[in-house]
Amino acid sequence: MGEENIIYDDGQLKLEVIAPIAEKVQINGMEQYALRWFADGDVGKTKNGHSVVIMAHIGKLKILLGGDLNSHSADFIMSQYGGEDLGQLKIQLTKAKTDNEKNVLQQKIDQLIGTCRKTMGCDVAKSCHHGSHDITNELLKAFNPIATVISSGDEESFCHPRPETLGAIGKYSRGDRPLIFSTELSRSSPEYFTLKMLKIKTPAEKQRLVSTYGMIALRSDGLNTIIVQKLEKETSRFGKLVKWQIDKLIWNDKRGEIISKS
Repeated sequence: MGEENIIYDDGQLKLEVIAPIAEKVQINGMEQYALRWFADGDVGKTKNGHSVVIMAHIGKLKILLGGDLNSHSADFIMSQYGGEDLGQLKIQLTKAKTDNEKNVLQQKIDQLIGTCRKTMGCDVAKSCHHGSHDITNELLKAFNPIATVISSGDEESFCHPRPETLGAIGKYSRGDRPLIFSTELSRSSPEYFTLKMLKIKTPAEKQRLVSTYGMIALRSDGLNTIIVQKLEKETSRFGKLVKWQIDKLIWNDKRGEIISKS
């Protein structure tokens, strides 16, 4: 875990692979790298748990693309970066009987989160698995973003993003009023529902519909960042016709971090 994880760097944009993390194993007497099974061999959780997680560095801005991580893979990845078995610490915490034992274990978990934040901490996070409930508070604390974008999927049957996940994202993000964006919310414009009722059958038209009315766009020069989403109805502000809600993030020298100007 280091320079070998950087897959692209042109001086302006750097892409760093955070996960998956392969382990050395012995296969037929030969040492090889392999990915472990999660959730007692559950194929779906293992495939999702080993999805690619990338940190994009643009100047001062760090954007984390969270893949489809779940609670099993989150504990494993944090254990690798934190240097201690997070899953075991959490089990020990639930079994601790005295306040002193609980405090000591919680301090260890908090220290592990702080260590992971050096690698996994970000300014903008693309939420894991469309805002699924199967994610840990510890991982959200390690991300510690000022803004989170949730790609909720189209016509999915899992009620993503989940309400408890939205609450946890807000609770464990930084700042007094962290930003949460969801494509599901953005697609509630009248144009989307009108066209949906017409039962558009052309794939290209369907794709344009979701892209236009569910799109959340981000632009940054590394110091100044805007995140935009389409308004359901055009409005007038300061004598100008406005179609988009624009939220701003800026680099703050005194605090040494990206902050919200919304």
